[in-house]
Amino acid sequence: MVSYYHFVAQQGQFNRGISDFIRSKQYGISSWFSHVNSWLGNTSDTPMFNVLRFEDIKTDPQKVLVRFFNLLGYSIEPDILYKAIIKTYS
Repeated sequence: MVSYYHFVAQQGQFNRGISDFIRSKQYGISSWFSHVNSWLGNTSDTPMFNVLRFEDIKTDPQKVLVRFFNLLGYSIEPDILYKAIIKTYS
């Protein structure tokens, strides 16, 4: 929501605070949630669709990244992945 808010505000389409943005009928959380659910509801026939959730990346970055690389048809050596994760979180 925060990045979406900044995007819309930079486009000049919303000029109030984020609290008002979240409650907005046009842009707010319920509108955003409906939009996301429309995508998620149409992914069963799309094997290349992958949702990367911030919470999952924080909890288990290695698992999420391996799944993502596999989806793209790449493999990554565990030591390289480990070093990348350590550098990211240090």
